[in-house]
Amino acid sequence: MSADQNQDTRQRKVSQPVGIAGIGVVSGYGWGRKHLWDGLRSGESACVPQTVGDVTGPVAFIPEGGDPEDSVTTYGRALFASGREAVSDALERGWEPGRRVGMLSCTSLGEVKGWRDLYHEHDGKVGRRHYLQILPSTSPSMFMAEHDFNGPSCNVSAACASGNAAFILAQQWIESGFATDVVVNATDVSVTPENASGFNSLGAIGTDGEALEICRPFQEGGQGFVAGEAAVSFVLTADTGVESYASMLGGAMTHDAFHPIAIRPDGMQVALAYLDAMEAAGVRADDVRYVSAHGTGTNLNDWAEATVIDRLFGDETQMYSTKPLHGHCQGAAAAIEVAIVSMSYETGEIPAPPLCGATAHPRLHSGLGDRKPGATLKSAIGMGGYNTAIVLDLI
Repeated sequence: MSADQNQDTRQRKVSQPVGIAGIGVVSGYGWGRKHLWDGLRSGESACVPQTVGDVTGPVAFIPEGGDPEDSVTTYGRALFASGREAVSDALERGWEPGRRVGMLSCTSLGEVKGWRDLYHEHDGKVGRRHYLQILPSTSPSMFMAEHDFNGPSCNVSAACASGNAAFILAQQWIESGFATDVVVNATDVSVTPENASGFNSLGAIGTDGEALEICRPFQEGGQGFVAGEAAVSFVLTADTGVESYASMLGGAMTHDAFHPIAIRPDGMQVALAYLDAMEAAGVRADDVRYVSAHGTGTNLNDWAEATVIDRLFGDETQMYSTKPLHGHCQGAAAAIEVAIVSMSYETGEIPAPPLCGATAHPRLHSGLGDRKPGATLKSAIGMGGYNTAIVLDLI
């Protein structure tokens, strides 16, 4: 059965676009979105050889920084820093916070290093302030308090697709009037010995060589993904008077209901997420100029995505994945890539990684290049079957 045949017959409503009014980023390239963009444009990966427990390979750790008054951990400091940058950016672009500004905080593992240190470094005994700061609800709550935002707030977790899932929910909140504006934050600081060992045992992480040689999305000979950390924040609004980077037109989410790791081999639910997202966005496949793919560099993921993209889109649609440059940031993976797509509309550039000389898919965009007009479909697939897609463009 084709994806078209499997679509249900109910009439879907085209979503109300929401503008991306502000962006803040902390990544392996440094503290601030400019560091991310300059790093991507250089074509050099932020992932450098590191030894994490019993695993050695390229990693893009968040460097030391942030305000110690914000949190005892990098996680909390990075969340605050990226959030403040996004809010400041939005205000400079003409955003006026509405009556009910909400917040969605997404991650896959949360404050994993803080909890690790609690037991390994502090024998489970820390002061009240320290303990409160590592609870998953505290940093978002204190960020809301700092800005006097009184709208709804909660955490979102859909593995590596968490950022896309939060964007979809934020659009629904704004469209329904549940919130006037939404701050979306995705923070993941989880490259620990336990996680490195776990992913290594699954055969998903590459360790032998330089990052751009190891992680080769849609190219032959790759070993898997390279690890990264990030905190990324956005201000989403329906206010048309704001000078937005781009707008989210619509999105969709499906689930494979199949396996804890593997994607369903027929790719059906990935294809349906793409199709439903385009329908919600009110665009056709011919309108999509780029697919910012999940693109982990693992064989199964790349094969499934490439098969779906070839089935749904014409020859003019190109795809790319920036994970070899900033690393696979787990719960912040989709968010950092949405930030990159959004900034590409303003800069007119696609900062794709350079190809490594291996045989590549003919659609694959190679290296830094000019961005052509058209919509971008951002794909994000979370381990366990979380399939998401959102559509972004200028309006």
